[in-house]
Amino acid sequence: MKLGDNIFGWVDYAVFAGMLLISSGIGVYFMWKGNKTTNDVLVGGKSLGVFPVAASMMATFMSATGILGVPGEIYLFGTQLILSRLILIMPFITFLTAYFIVPVFYTLGSCSSYEYLERRFESKAIRAIGCLLYCLTTTFQMGVSLYAPAIALTQVTGLPTLVTIWGTGIICTFYTTLGGMKAVVWSDAFQSIVMTSAMVWIVVKGIIDVGGIQQVWTDNVETERLELVDFDFSPYTRITFWNNVIGGSLAMLGSYGTNQAAIQRYLALPTLRGAQKTLWLSFLMYGAVSALTILVAMVIVSHYRDCDPIKTGRIRAADQIFPLFVMDVMGNFPGIPGIFIAGVFSASLSTISSGINSVSAVILEDVIKLYGKKTLSEKKSVFLIKVVSVIFGILCMSAATIVGEFGNIVQAYITVIGLLGAPMFGTFLLGLFIPWATSIGAIGGLLSGFVFNLWIGIGQLFNRPFYQMKEKDYVDGCPDLYANVTGHAFNLTAHNELIQDKLDRTSEIFPLYRISFMWYMLIGASVVLSVGTLLSFITGAQDINKLDAKLLVPIVREAVERKQKQSKTAQDANDPFTSVTMEKVK
Repeated sequence: MKLGDNIFGWVDYAVFAGMLLISSGIGVYFMWKGNKTTNDVLVGGKSLGVFPVAASMMATFMSATGILGVPGEIYLFGTQLILSRLILIMPFITFLTAYFIVPVFYTLGSCSSYEYLERRFESKAIRAIGCLLYCLTTTFQMGVSLYAPAIALTQVTGLPTLVTIWGTGIICTFYTTLGGMKAVVWSDAFQSIVMTSAMVWIVVKGIIDVGGIQQVWTDNVETERLELVDFDFSPYTRITFWNNVIGGSLAMLGSYGTNQAAIQRYLALPTLRGAQKTLWLSFLMYGAVSALTILVAMVIVSHYRDCDPIKTGRIRAADQIFPLFVMDVMGNFPGIPGIFIAGVFSASLSTISSGINSVSAVILEDVIKLYGKKTLSEKKSVFLIKVVSVIFGILCMSAATIVGEFGNIVQAYITVIGLLGAPMFGTFLLGLFIPWATSIGAIGGLLSGFVFNLWIGIGQLFNRPFYQMKEKDYVDGCPDLYANVTGHAFNLTAHNELIQDKLDRTSEIFPLYRISFMWYMLIGASVVLSVGTLLSFITGAQDINKLDAKLLVPIVREAVERKQKQSKTAQDANDPFTSVTMEKVK
């Protein structure tokens, strides 16, 4: 059975349509129940519970890119990227975010994380630049999140890609616009259940087909897929312990600590303690789903061990291997393909709905209120949010129709997110951790980090360095299929020579252009922090005594408050009027 076969039956269509109808129904329900204020639309009236918000965060950050991309990543390169991040990075980042970052934004209380930049640096310009970069990044991210599952649906139904993109995008925009944050959170919670259920069903059937979990483990060990750490110090190695722990930690801290979608969810909780509990529960949920995704990938490796579907032409890229696996294993079970596609789209809808809602918040707070009318009625504000949601939904669908022209979607996605996200994340770190930083330093650092990362990213995109894959899967089990597709028998020697040629060509590329993309976040953030701090001191550092210490992370805030108290005491001691007054009191 080929991936392109139209195998959807009426049961599959019914399952898939039912999921979309339930999501839409949630939006209609919350519209009918009442979204009368911007607080209701953007942060759910600060009345949401820990469990639905945690499930919503998990579903949003897992995304369709994760569900389809992780099996492909492990199939080509092994488990190191995903497994070490899950075990080594996430617990630390969850702790750091919950007790150092979230308290700052929760105390600030603004629906827009970029209002923080204006208050911290006393500059509308840095807030506007941050808003612009966030909207650009989110538009691209939502486009990829919509395009990836649309390909899967197209391949199993025969529907045109444009139809699947616009149909799903309209549904998502519909329930997000009507229902606001409550619809987003409860839809995400429902969709996360669908997504997890589909994966459990599929992986159980896959394990049975290959001969049990012991066989799955053996196949992955023998093909060298199971890998936790690689201590290679080379910056050109695709994934190592060092770039994964450092670069991966910064990327996750940016996603959970300063991302607009995450901050809105923290503010949807009635208390700071509730927001911190949500973060920990989301980590546990994300960990469970990630572990399940790793198991899915291991089963896929075992299933295709002797007949690589890429070499035999059944799929064009590794990202398509999960849908192929589902159709090969579960295609004869009515409704299961529908559940799988519903699960993939669940992840996509979660990411897109979160993006639409968060961009609506940013546009209202950072553009309309900042440069338009300072005071808007609640009715008009809610109307503007819905208009922005519709416009941004259309932009996301338009971006999804263009994404396919860029070739390797995953590589382009990681590169662009790194280019745009790292400088912005570095700017937040500058404000949170460096009390002497000024607006000049922040703007200079942000622009320097963006330009430097853009230079590296464009160089790598055009030169396309080659990374060594886990070349353990050949076509011993299907030589005839390979010969029918290629017109010749598989030649291992010729294949290895081709790989070596690619590695030799990569070694000749300019060093900065072949550095691992995992270092992008560290590079961009480091440039922002170093340039921003240096410019701040050159042009006149921030007077700590005039700084609002609440805008700093707790450990820095305590130090600054002690310094401010000491300065106040010294100033009072040198003030004659104050000294006389104190003497009279004594």
